[in-house]
Amino acid sequence: MSGPYETKKGFNLSLWALMHPALTRYLMVVLMVLGVTAYFQLGQDEDPPFTFRAMVIRTYWPGATAQQVAEQITDKLERTLQEAPFADKIRSYSKPGESQIIFQIKDSSKASEVANVWYTVRKKVSDMRQTLPQGVVGPFFNDDFGDVYGVIYAIEAEGFSMAEIRDIADDVRQQLLRVTDVYKVELFGTQDEKIYIEIAQKRLAQLGLDLNAVLAQLGQQNAVESAGTMGGYGNAVVVKHNNGHSTVYAHLSKMLVKRGQSVSQGQTIGLVGATGWATGPHLHFEFRVNGRHQDPLQLARQSETIPVPAHARDRFNLQAKEVAQQLSSSAVAFANTNP
Repeated sequence: MSGPYETKKGFNLSLWALMHPALTRYLMVVLMVLGVTAYFQLGQDEDPPFTFRAMVIRTYWPGATAQQVAEQITDKLERTLQEAPFADKIRSYSKPGESQIIFQIKDSSKASEVANVWYTVRKKVSDMRQTLPQGVVGPFFNDDFGDVYGVIYAIEAEGFSMAEIRDIADDVRQQLLRVTDVYKVELFGTQDEKIYIEIAQKRLAQLGLDLNAVLAQLGQQNAVESAGTMGGYGNAVVVKHNNGHSTVYAHLSKMLVKRGQSVSQGQTIGLVGATGWATGPHLHFEFRVNGRHQDPLQLARQSETIPVPAHARDRFNLQAKEVAQQLSSSAVAFANTNP
């Protein structure tokens, strides 16, 4: 007999479990095993790694308008980036003299594949670099903006010069890089040494020199001509010397100088790496004369000589004699220790 209060019959999970006890116990065991397995696969790192799937690409074209930058640089780079694997979003900003592109890949890409994607992007952009207008500087790639720093150390050394403090900090940095799990150590607050030159206008007039010409000549001494990606060279630094000479340091993992910066002997300008067309970490060195590669050994044998002024000749001969004696003593000591 049916009535208005009759309930509809449906699936009763409790009744089904009582009717099938063996199957119920089996499902409970399977769920327990899956739960234990999932528990031990949870992230247990105190500082878990995060993979940033974004890259910033900057290109500079001094003197160009925003429209010229957009048409001649940004559009070409965007079309090239669309061919990259796992391409997801491309956002670009063009302003007078500068193009900035934020390139993002899909979240479905594996963390282990991100480095290969960045390498592919650099290679594709390097291949089309020749289609960009003359005078373009770059493109420059930045995929390390997601790095974080866990510890910050401050170094104080009263009575030491800034150059000495920088050398001490660099030694500390080298030691920290040898510590297990340390990936990167950056130096902040370092101050480059500067030399102030004061020239009397009267003396310049006597010599028939122009101050701007003197400053231009000084700026060409050991100046960084370029620092960025150079096709198969990868990250490369070109240092311009006098008399049309220049040196190239390529395949760097990181560049520590910028274009237009002056460098001195013994200064660290980059870190050895394997960027570009390299099969392993190493430094590619070139010596160029007027932009053409030359054998540095032959040039060393034909090195230019600088005449010693007459008033300094006696002092020069004395120092040369002391150096010759030191070299002779070193040669004798080496021969005694290596019979």
